[in-house]
Amino acid sequence: MEKLKNKKLWIIIACIIIIIIIFLVLFLPKLKMDGLENDSKVKFYYKTHSKSGWTKWSYNGVTSGVDNTSIDGIQFKNRTRLSGEVYVRTHNKNKWQDLDCTNKEKCEYKSNVDGIKASLTGIIDKNYDIYYRVHTKKQGWLTWVSNGEGAGINNDEIDKFQIKIIPKNAFLYDYLKGYEKDKNTNMIEE
Repeated sequence: MEKLKNKKLWIIIACIIIIIIIFLVLFLPKLKMDGLENDSKVKFYYKTHSKSGWTKWSYNGVTSGVDNTSIDGIQFKNRTRLSGEVYVRTHNKNKWQDLDCTNKEKCEYKSNVDGIKASLTGIIDKNYDIYYRVHTKKQGWLTWVSNGEGAGINNDEIDKFQIKIIPKNAFLYDYLKGYEKDKNTNMIEE
């Protein structure tokens, strides 16, 4: 009789362990993929400059910029445990130019920006994509683009932008408000 009770107890314990394992396999990855707030490895900060001065640091899709005040500078800070930077090219006066503003006090142009291309470098580029969108004075928010695609419209100055660093192969609709894969309102020329 005692052996039968012990056997039943072990079967119950084994069933509980199996249920816990199934729960962890099915639900734990979803809990960790609810947004970048839970990804402690990725923290890129950005701010913009305009005639109003520098904005406060933003991250994870928070808007940087001032309504109806054209951006003339951008700065990034990498606060991740992974090596890499954000490489940016800006478009103004009908040409693209490199922007090297990482960890510099001042990084601004003498003219306003109407296009941005951003990409990741280093180890972070192997596991993450950079998505960004811009707000222009005439058109408002344009669609999200990624990994070096041009965001902006010729001769329509950018006054705000947002950036998100997202794990590769993630379901983008969970991360990007207003993401539309096939719609592209960006018309900046290469």
